[in-house]
Amino acid sequence: MSKEGGGVRPKGSRFTSIDDRLKPGQVAFILLLGALGVFYIWLRNYHDRLLREEQKLEVRVVNLRSESLTLTSDLMRLSKESAVLYQIQARGMRLEASRRPPVAIEYKER
Repeated sequence: MSKEGGGVRPKGSRFTSIDDRLKPGQVAFILLLGALGVFYIWLRNYHDRLLREEQKLEVRVVNLRSESLTLTSDLMRLSKESAVLYQIQARGMRLEASRRPPVAIEYKER
């Protein structure tokens, strides 16, 4: 066997050169598969990042909900008549609770 002229093809070899191995349609298909693989990896990473952000936001919502309930409870407690009277006395204001019930004022249009 002679090694002149480039490469020597051994007996039984199916391919003689790169041109015989891959046809243009096959190259395009391989490039398409590669592009789809890269897109799949990017999409998975994007989805994982969104999932982590969603989990962080869920924790934040739970914390904010409990904080809202606490604040609402505190405001309800402070708005009781007895709590308001206590705050008035603590600040030294000279206000008193009315002993008479409120009176409805009626307005007649002419």
